[in-house]
Amino acid sequence: MATPTIKDLKPALIIFIDVLGFGNKVKNIQKDEDAAAIYEALMFIHDEFEKNITNEAMTKDHELEGKTVMAFSDSIIISLLFESDDSHTMGLFENMIAHLHTIALSQTTCVEKGLFLRGGIAKGGWFRDGDVMISDALVKAYEMESHKAKFPILAIDPQTYDYFSTHQSRQNSVPTSDPVNFLFNSTNNGKNTVHYLDYLNIGLGASEAWYSKSDRQEYLKAEPEQKMNVLDNSFKRSQLSFLKKHRQVILNALNESPNGRAKSKYRWLCRYHNSVVRKKGKDFQSSLIKYFYSYQWLSGLFRP
Repeated sequence: MATPTIKDLKPALIIFIDVLGFGNKVKNIQKDEDAAAIYEALMFIHDEFEKNITNEAMTKDHELEGKTVMAFSDSIIISLLFESDDSHTMGLFENMIAHLHTIALSQTTCVEKGLFLRGGIAKGGWFRDGDVMISDALVKAYEMESHKAKFPILAIDPQTYDYFSTHQSRQNSVPTSDPVNFLFNSTNNGKNTVHYLDYLNIGLGASEAWYSKSDRQEYLKAEPEQKMNVLDNSFKRSQLSFLKKHRQVILNALNESPNGRAKSKYRWLCRYHNSVVRKKGKDFQSSLIKYFYSYQWLSGLFRP
């Protein structure tokens, strides 16, 4: 290809992701099973973020979405071109919001497997020719991952967050279904506020489903005035089960952490988890993490 010009850098949203604690796991390989477990984890992440395209339909979908997914070692790079068939059909704002929602759900699925992700999100220019990439957006996304995302979060570049929060299309949403408030949460990083994909609340919403087949059958047999009560109770049990699994996977990681620096990242996740549970109300209090390490944590001085 000819030497690229500035015009060849296409506007895009870039997501850079890596796996928390991956380097430590590689350094501690002692047997074949350890290497196999790492390989299986990476393949799971690749599949979850559609790195491995397995059929023509997926290839076509990526073309319509203007989407490419690359991987090296434990890192994933996702590029989403602003100019795509899907953006023209759905609207750019709506299309990018939908993609970020899907990425948050994939993050949730990885966490359920004990695979904690850290990364950055940024918009900017994007050019790729084979293994050659030129992208200020990738640089910004990497900087968010390496310098701002101190915890297992996918942090969004401030200018990119402002782009979504001030986008004209956001005004088309009613306050109760505001996509920006739904997608993002915030935490403190020193004196700065960092916004990140609120994967737990997004995953919790997606877990609102029938708890069991028997609940579904009870609903079908119930009197009309009782159906909503059966439905609500079943959905609550599903969400409570989701939160308890999330609690356990965090505690497992916390107990297996090799040092205080690593533990601090999972302690932050404990606070994040508890903040979500508390907002859900008394029916979900049994999923709180009651495992305190210091007076500061117990007193709630540090909040996600």
